[in-house]
Amino acid sequence: MAIVQRLRRFMRRKTTNKSKQTTQSSCGLELPASLWISNIFPYLDRNSQNKLCEASRDVYFATKLLNLQQEWPSGTIRIKKIILAASFSPYGNELAFVTSNSKSVKVYSRRHGYEQELRGHKGQCSDVTYAPSGNFLVSCSRVDGTVRLWRKEGFDDQMGSKSKKNHYVNYRILNTKVFGTLHVCVSPNNEDIASYGDDGKIYVSNPKSGKLIAHTSWRSRLFIDCFNCVDFSTERDSTLAHTLNNQNVRLWNYRTQTKVELEDNDATRMVDYAAYVTSLKFVRMSNGDASEPREYLAVGCRVALVKLWDLRDYLCVLKIHLGTGWSSVNELVFNKEGTQMACTGGGSSLRVFSLVPEGGYIGKIENHKDRIKSLAFSPDGKTLASGSSDRTLKLWNVLQVPDIN
Repeated sequence: MAIVQRLRRFMRRKTTNKSKQTTQSSCGLELPASLWISNIFPYLDRNSQNKLCEASRDVYFATKLLNLQQEWPSGTIRIKKIILAASFSPYGNELAFVTSNSKSVKVYSRRHGYEQELRGHKGQCSDVTYAPSGNFLVSCSRVDGTVRLWRKEGFDDQMGSKSKKNHYVNYRILNTKVFGTLHVCVSPNNEDIASYGDDGKIYVSNPKSGKLIAHTSWRSRLFIDCFNCVDFSTERDSTLAHTLNNQNVRLWNYRTQTKVELEDNDATRMVDYAAYVTSLKFVRMSNGDASEPREYLAVGCRVALVKLWDLRDYLCVLKIHLGTGWSSVNELVFNKEGTQMACTGGGSSLRVFSLVPEGGYIGKIENHKDRIKSLAFSPDGKTLASGSSDRTLKLWNVLQVPDIN
């Protein structure tokens, strides 16, 4: 009898504690007290176009309360460290990023918020990106020199660990045997991974076998924080573009070892000696008529200039001058359709351009308090993520850029 009474008292205490740990919101959703944010009231108006989302790295995004539709909310994710790189998953349901002085990759879920921290690197992570297929995630470190591949499914044969439901495991390590890896990208067919090392060389590896396919015999020394100068072609097999000592741009087929260097229309060097190349990106877009989209290469320079190259004719077809106040173009990103471009320089602002016929300058965003380090478009093209040295990751509604300021 005494045992039964003790069990009843225990159950009453458990029920009381459970009710105290739950908070009822005006949206009719119940959130555990540990997930409740004191300044959550701006979220409650679901019709508001200026939702502000603030969350530290160890609490949920509170997305169930803030974002009942199938889109990322506009707002701010406050992180305790500087954002170095960010990437949306191809399906738009996740956002991965790496921060300064951190050995791990953080993954945010659109539905569930802060989902997982991917640990395995032995030093600071420098870059992260999703494969175009969405089957795996790639990260690299500038300290241990490795490129790590993460996936959600199956048994990890190499690492000997079984993945949890919807959680990533590190299933392969690509060791390029360099001191540090600064930048990584995946080919459109998901069959090759290119990484840029501290030694100034580019390494191409196979993600399935983990073997090294090719590497450059030359070295290219880049400026500090100007590592976004390697990208795979969207049309040409086994071809990537890279910069040579920040002065020339070269197309390199790493299987046939053929090289093509781009030159300006007047047969001079692609850029003046003072206008160093600081970023480049392949993009497929239509020229406005009934023809199919074709491939272009966008090149950002240190003199606040963006050049767009038609790679069928090897001609520079467009130049965008960003004006005063910009020292360089360190980051270039395009939406999936190639109709919009966002870029940032060495400051705290970014600009968005429309590349459709009769398009042009859309707007300027000045909301960060320190230098912007990374940009990423969501797959649907509606959201633009910007990571900054002010320890915030901001999500912008691109359709409302002119109204942001």
